[in-house]
This record gives sequence, C-alpha cells and structure tokens, in this order.
Amino acid sequence: NINEENQEMNLSLSKFWVFFFGGLVFGFFLFSIVNEIYSNNFLNEGGWKLLYIILIFIVFILYIFTKYFFKNSIKLSLKINVEKNKEKNKEGNFFSFYFFITFIPLTTYLMFASSSWLPKFSNPENLYFLSYDLLYPFLTVLLLIFLNPLAKLVGRKKSITFFCFSIILISSVSSFIVHKSSYSIDFLKFFIALTSSFTICCFNLQSEYKKYSMTEILTSFNLVLLFFSIFIPSIFYYFIYFSINYSSIYIFFALVYVINYFTFFYQKNG
Repeated sequence: NINEENQEMNLSLSKFWVFFFGGLVFGFFLFSIVNEIYSNNFLNEGGWKLLYIILIFIVFILYIFTKYFFKNSIKLSLKINVEKNKEKNKEGNFFSFYFFITFIPLTTYLMFASSSWLPKFSNPENLYFLSYDLLYPFLTVLLLIFLNPLAKLVGRKKSITFFCFSIILISSVSSFIVHKSSYSIDFLKFFIALTSSFTICCFNLQSEYKKYSMTEILTSFNLVLLFFSIFIPSIFYYFIYFSINYSSIYIFFALVYVINYFTFFYQKNG
C-alpha cells in the first residue's frame, strides 16, 4: 500500500525543516573536520576544493541510491502531485504574506552557518551576537518537534493567536530595554531561536488552513529564497561595518507578526 501523504516533500511539514537543519549541521562538521586536518596554507593553495570533491561524491552516491531504490516511488509521487494540482482551482493571491515569515528561520540558519567566520570580519561590537553556535538552532528544532503536534491538538486559530501575541508582547517590551550586557544578548539569541520555532509552526498551520498545492507552495517559497539571496549581502555588509541596534530586531519581529496576524484573519474571514 502506498500512502500518498508520505510521497510528498511538503514544505509545510516539520520534517522538512528538521532535514534542512540536519544538512546544515552536517556541512558545519564537515567543514570543521577538514579545517582541523589540513593547514590554512594547504586550503588557501587549492585544498578548499577537497570539500567540493567530497560533496560531489556524496551527491553521486545519493543519486545512484535514489535512482535504483526509489525510482518507482518518485514517479508515482510526481503523478499524484500532478493529478492533485490539476484538480485544485484556487482563488485569491498566489503569494500570501505568511510565506514571507519563513525569512526568520532562514536568517537564523544563515547566522549559524556563518558563525565560524563572520564574527572575525564583523564590527567588534557585533562579535558576541554573531557567535550563534549550535545550541540555538538545535533549540529551534527541538521546540518545533514538541510544539507543532501540540499546536494541532489545541487548534489552528488558538495556536496562531498564541504564537503571534506572544512574540508581539515580548518584542514590544524588550525593545525598550538597554542591551549592553551579555545577558541581554544571550536572551535575544534565545528569543530568536524561540521565534524561529514559532514561525515554522505558524507557517505549517497556515499552510494547512489555506490548503495550497505543492506547486503553489514551492513557487512562493522560491520567491522568498530569491528575496533572501538578494538581501544576504546587505545583512553581511551591515554586520561588518555597523553596530547592531538590538531594539530594532525586536521591533522588526513585532511588526512582522502584527501583519501576519491581521493577514491570517483577513484571509480567514474574507
């Protein structure tokens, strides 16, 4: 028997974000191992290509494995998705604001992926904040695993309301705090990890409510990735040459979730 739900790689499922995080962790440890084994001179003289050779070899193995062991499943999955997409005829905007909130967990994953080198080149005042080690994305994934099924039991409307108002309230209060001590920066990093888990939960719940097809989800998510790729150089430039205004981060979170809350209930009642 073939379970249609298990055939899809749906962005609105928690396992997608867990696998995404797992890939980042794997790349982080692979980089660390190669960096420890070989000297900086060797890597600068062309040894950095070794990482690409390892990755190409892994991709080749995965390609062979999926080609001979999952060939039929992949074909059937594509057939199922095509048939489902043909049956769906939705009205309304193709891109909803709730896709934009995925920008938050993507940014935290970027902070973790660049934590081994970005603090060395950034403004010295940003050094402690940019040291976003493994603990924080691990906390995001751990909270996501426990919160997502619990939110579904409580109900979409109540859960989304709780997530939105929790972030808005904490962000509004924290924006008035003077962030000079290391404790306040640690709390901010903890809050970012918490907000990322809440964001993914909101994204999952709102995706299930709107019942978007896989084509719509992937297309909208690719638009977010396009915006994200354009915005990344600006983020790095700011971290390198300017001091971070921590209150503005809280204000940004509050504004995003105010818009997300009203957008969700406007679409729900509209």
